[in-house]
Amino acid sequence: MQARNSYGQRSSDSFQLSQREIWTNALSMIDSHGDDAIGMASHQAEALIDNGDIAGAELWARILTAIEELQRPIPHCDEAIH
Repeated sequence: MQARNSYGQRSSDSFQLSQREIWTNALSMIDSHGDDAIGMASHQAEALIDNGDIAGAELWARILTAIEELQRPIPHCDEAIH
């Protein structure tokens, strides 16, 4: 049986997420938590750090970055728009 975090996802020791999975998880967090998705992802990363799961915290940091990008209302001034 694989360990799961508080969101029901497998423990980071057993796998790595692809870039697609990071974005899928970010979208899922936004769908589930709306404007609170950033806070929830940040809390998850902090909890994993507190428990010594650095790899898990790094995964959640990647998901957090994707959430921030998805919720960003306007492009950066030097960012190309497709």
